[in-house]
Amino acid sequence: MFMLINPLFFKASYWFHSSSVPMQPTVVQVLLTFFILLFLLSVIIRIVARRRRKEVDRYLTRTFRYFSSFCFVMSLFGFFLVFFTYEEVPFLGARFWYLLWLFIALVWLFFLWRYFFRIVPQKRSRSFEHKQKEKYLPKPGQGRH
Repeated sequence: MFMLINPLFFKASYWFHSSSVPMQPTVVQVLLTFFILLFLLSVIIRIVARRRRKEVDRYLTRTFRYFSSFCFVMSLFGFFLVFFTYEEVPFLGARFWYLLWLFIALVWLFFLWRYFFRIVPQKRSRSFEHKQKEKYLPKPGQGRH
């Protein structure tokens, strides 16, 4: 029976061993499937962002583009990680790169979350206030006869 979580999984020696250890075929399949889905998600989100560009909400479109970039870059690095681990390249195939990948992904997702839930509402309110002020200001070329 295949166990996905090895008891050694929670020990530092498992992650920070300098040489590459061969992966089980099912682990390779799971990782490749995940990174392929992440890549496809980036393509789909990019297409949706391009179609939404014509709509009013530019902040949502920008968030889509940022998330698409995240998915693309992380899937690309994931493919490299799986390749180097599968080929058992000594340093580049080490397991700690997966921890680094996960850390970078979480930090990037935190900044995406902060942008969408904190910064975008502020920008929307400032834009709305600016439009309200502009409504009462004279347009260039008006008012002079």
